[in-house]
Amino acid sequence: MNFVVAQQLQKLREMLRETAPSREQMATRLRAVEKDVILPVKAAFILILLIYLYYLPQLEEFRLPRSPALEVVERLFLVYVAANVAVGIILFRAQRFPMLFVQRVIFSSSFLDGLFLASSPLSWRAGSRARFTGSSSV
Repeated sequence: MNFVVAQQLQKLREMLRETAPSREQMATRLRAVEKDVILPVKAAFILILLIYLYYLPQLEEFRLPRSPALEVVERLFLVYVAANVAVGIILFRAQRFPMLFVQRVIFSSSFLDGLFLASSPLSWRAGSRARFTGSSSV
């Protein structure tokens, strides 16, 4: 009886064992997801921000004061766009670079995305409040 239970537990353990994909499969998956999913989403996000930061303010009849936080985000936005263009170039030519370098570039890009997105809601809220109330205070 105990032998049968031990065999069944061993089979269960083998079925639940985590199998890591090979390095080649992992590299292919990482490149495909980043290039085919993440980059188009970032491009749409950047396009929306370009319209919000540079095109919409020109449509206003009179210029309302902008919050200092929104001005900082506006200045750093071009650095963010340049970094994402560089990441896109690296991802499209990823076969020429070592996988470790590509992984570190993707990690750095994701970290930069997190920093930029973390700073954006505060400035958007402050900027929209300044636009609608006519004041620049938060």
